[in-house]
Amino acid sequence: MKKKTLTFEEQLQRLEEIRAILDAGEEPVESMLQLYEEGMKLAAEMQAFLEKAELRVQEIQNT
Repeated sequence: MKKKTLTFEEQLQRLEEIRAILDAGEEPVESMLQLYEEGMKLAAEMQAFLEKAELRVQEIQNT
């Protein structure tokens, strides 16, 4: 089954959820490590999206 692609806004919401869970510190360590890893992947995907968006804006401005 193909994994659903989240929108930037959905990714941001999920990242905020993960941060809140990690900040609470009430989950088992293994679970927190998995959440941290998911958060880092989301952050990297979001950063790549923003970099592409910035390039598109620059291209539009240069035309």
